[in-house]
Amino acid sequence: MDAHEPFEAGRQQFDAEALREWIYQRWRNVAIVAAVVAAVLLVGYLSLRPAGAGRPIEEVLPRAVRPSVVAPEPVVVVHVSGAVNVPGVYRLAQRARVTDLVHAAGGFIAEADANRVNLASMLKDGDQVHIPVVDETPAPVGADEGGRVDINRAPAVELETLPGIGPTLARAIVQHRNRYGEFGSIEALNDVPGIGPAKVARLSDLTTF
Repeated sequence: MDAHEPFEAGRQQFDAEALREWIYQRWRNVAIVAAVVAAVLLVGYLSLRPAGAGRPIEEVLPRAVRPSVVAPEPVVVVHVSGAVNVPGVYRLAQRARVTDLVHAAGGFIAEADANRVNLASMLKDGDQVHIPVVDETPAPVGADEGGRVDINRAPAVELETLPGIGPTLARAIVQHRNRYGEFGSIEALNDVPGIGPAKVARLSDLTTF
């Protein structure tokens, strides 16, 4: 064996290991640079893409808004007569009071006797409110302009003025409406014990409700 052969073999081994190390370092550097470039590109893409990109279509598109249905405000229809500027029939919001009706009718005229009217009284559908003038003779408590007795408002003493209605039946009418509420019609008087169709027929032209 030549004296130089061990040296040559070791040199070949050394060169091969150095080459492998050089190749490893070179590819590691390339990988690092590639990773940095990819990260920069990703950040740039995310910052420049349109808002909502990549989200499901149903999330990006605006949702249709169902229009809300507003129920009409309940109203009462009432009649005002007498000493106001514009007497007539008015539609007012439910739970309106007499003062609201007077205001809708243009207010009192100069001759009105406002002290004889309960302006705080709450109106109900179908009411008729009369505003008297000074020194006007007042109508009966439970009577309208035609002299008919309001079976929902007249006290027992006023009900007794009706034909065939004595103190006992008058009290029965008052007790019935206090217990069951106002009468919805003249025929509803049939529900009062002691009053039958014959009496109701006699009272139909003399009463209101």
